[in-house]
Amino acid sequence: PTPGRVRREPVQPLRKRKPGSEGDEEPAPMAVSAETPKAVINSARAAQLSKHVAIIADAQTAFGPLFQALADLRKDLSTEFHPPIQEAISVGAVQALVMRMRDSATQPAAMVETAWALTNLATGTSAQTAALL
Repeated sequence: PTPGRVRREPVQPLRKRKPGSEGDEEPAPMAVSAETPKAVINSARAAQLSKHVAIIADAQTAFGPLFQALADLRKDLSTEFHPPIQEAISVGAVQALVMRMRDSATQPAAMVETAWALTNLATGTSAQTAALL
């Protein structure tokens, strides 16, 4: 080999497998029993979310605590892995957020957080998204 040059190994073409050869079997489907829950609810997360929802649902909440509760709820629903969508639906977040969207007294910044949280809720399963309608 020439100095500074890297010797490359020849590339082997992929071999086609013959039907019925090893590795052609379909994977076995995962067994689902009647006891398998459709959505698992984390009670600790649900308790935390219910505090936010209570603040959001209270029409007398001042802007500062309201905005903080909306931002916290939105951030909780924005987690990359396993967002607590079912927990939020279970504690009444959808109704509280929709009430805030309909309230003409809700300030624009709170409206943005409310709409954002609703959008995050819409990223769940089909059944969870249907709960928004």
